[in-house]
Amino acid sequence: RPGDWVCPACSSLVFASKDECFSCGAQRDADPLAGARRRLGRQADAAGDKGGEPLTHSFYSALTVKNAACDVLREARGWRPSVDKEDADLPLWLHVHRGDARMYRVLSGTGSLHRRGYREGERVHKAAMKETLAAAMLLHAGYDGRTQTICDPMCGSGTLVIEAALLATNTAPGLLRTRPPPLVRWPGGEYAAAWRRAVAEAEAARLPWAPRAIMANEIHGGALTLARRGARAAGVEEQISFSQGCAGDFRPAEPPNLVVSNPPWGLRLDEQLAAESWAILGDFLKRECRAPGHQAWLLSGNRELTRHLRLRAQSRHPVEQADDSLRIICYDMGPAQEERRGVASARDPPVIGTVASPTGAAPLAAGAGKAAAPASEQPARAVAVRRARPALRRSAGAAPAEKVVLDGTGLSGDDLDAAFADLYG
Repeated sequence: RPGDWVCPACSSLVFASKDECFSCGAQRDADPLAGARRRLGRQADAAGDKGGEPLTHSFYSALTVKNAACDVLREARGWRPSVDKEDADLPLWLHVHRGDARMYRVLSGTGSLHRRGYREGERVHKAAMKETLAAAMLLHAGYDGRTQTICDPMCGSGTLVIEAALLATNTAPGLLRTRPPPLVRWPGGEYAAAWRRAVAEAEAARLPWAPRAIMANEIHGGALTLARRGARAAGVEEQISFSQGCAGDFRPAEPPNLVVSNPPWGLRLDEQLAAESWAILGDFLKRECRAPGHQAWLLSGNRELTRHLRLRAQSRHPVEQADDSLRIICYDMGPAQEERRGVASARDPPVIGTVASPTGAAPLAAGAGKAAAPASEQPARAVAVRRARPALRRSAGAAPAEKVVLDGTGLSGDDLDAAFADLYG
């Protein structure tokens, strides 16, 4: 009941009308917070003892903090607050590290900040990128919506192009959330006033239209529907030109200065389909990104798949997300790509054998000791290596699709791996 108090000596609950504990005879504290301070102090001391057990259960720790906060308010104000895990008026965060515990008020609420708000209550593709990862990838690529035309030929559920449109229109990341943070409900009104000013400034800075074209393509109709729905919820559907079809047939309305994409990798497709997707993407990049300064930034969690692009990477940036070790890979296109491939051709390994192909015998290389193949033969040799690799790895009883011809040098699957790595990085 309101006004009931907890005995500081024996922790018995005593009626508000009594100034003396019925159990031990201790007097009520003049400071209503003294009991709570002693309880919290005893818990901290126990946790800090050299022989004490460390805090290993986050739920129990959170429950202890919740109970302590409720007890403090009940003793000080005579009522116990309710608990709301989803939309608390005062979210609290406990951080414990090496025996030091610190409590924080959470200004942003209980929701994760990586959620912009435009997918709230909507279906999300199982392989959709996190909004923050997409934004980080665009910023790392140096995307400038005022000067660059951007394209995603395999857009999936559209996270990259939606984030690109939000950047191009100077839309603040939290502006799309329908529910304001809990700080607007705190007493005094100063936090609520500050929030209203910040929202007004963000609204005033938002542009009505993206200065340059933003183009997206996706072969799967279901994923494209999710992309359109997300863009509509974010208020940028009119800023993005969507199309459906294979990336190999996609012809952007304008030459893209920047291509960004999260092609299939890992468990999203079986290995053969994923390899074909990356090969198609490589053909698209070589066809559409020919001008100086054009770049492609791709996200991959499978190093083997990137080799099917048949492009030389300019840089790789590691990213850890949940249980996945990813790479954001940059490719300089146009003349820069041709120059990098030309330098790689000059460093070609020596020819040590031949492989049968539809166009005749093609040279096969690995190791050292013989003259390098002429640059004019590199495309045929590359095809030969790619075709020979799976043939040599088949089981002894399986009939090979193509006959592999060796010249007695003892070529093995490992040698092919080395040759393949030298060709495609």
